[in-house]
Amino acid sequence: MKKYFWLVLLLILTFINGGCNLLNKKPIDDPDQKIQVLPVAPTDAKLGILVSYLDNTTYQGKTIPRIKIVTEQEFDNTTGYKFLGRAYNKDNPGRNGFGIALYEYYHQLNPWQQRSWGFKYLFGIPCMPGVEVVCPNRNTSGQDQVVAYVYSLENLPAGIVALYQYETPGGFGSGVPGGVSFTTDVQEIMGFQMLYGNIPVSIIGYIYHSTQIDRDTRLK
Repeated sequence: MKKYFWLVLLLILTFINGGCNLLNKKPIDDPDQKIQVLPVAPTDAKLGILVSYLDNTTYQGKTIPRIKIVTEQEFDNTTGYKFLGRAYNKDNPGRNGFGIALYEYYHQLNPWQQRSWGFKYLFGIPCMPGVEVVCPNRNTSGQDQVVAYVYSLENLPAGIVALYQYETPGGFGSGVPGGVSFTTDVQEIMGFQMLYGNIPVSIIGYIYHSTQIDRDTRLK
């Protein structure tokens, strides 16, 4: 019974976390001008690149996206990374106000549920294991390890934007499980809304959009 309590609590917190309502969010009008409109992130050797990628490990027979911080060298020498922005890794909390932890959990597929499955992220709330919830980053002491440190709110004048987690349809009766994706581009989400209608979206943190070197070499 205790496990079910934590599972319900975790799922409730996931949906209220961030309080995102895209209908009330005004995106930058021209996505092609987004980089030019926003200021660059500061030059900081401890500022890593936040990416989403397909995990090579199979989970219930599929490879699914997850998030991590990588170095500039790893990003430039690795294929398959989707650039999300800039944040600080687990060893650098609190720098420039980036002191809120981003935690990861894995939601296992249940054929009777309508929710999407796979890796998902919580803004400042450690993972709590349950019947369908796995905490992949727990250490030997049972503590949930931080994926990255993020900012507390959107700050466009400083180049800090919202990081979204959104889910495409799936579940029982559809023939395929739903998918989870990550982006800082509202236009990407709006494109899926045009295809599927209203889809679950939540803000899972706020990160720098890019540094100058990202704009010069990585975002072209």
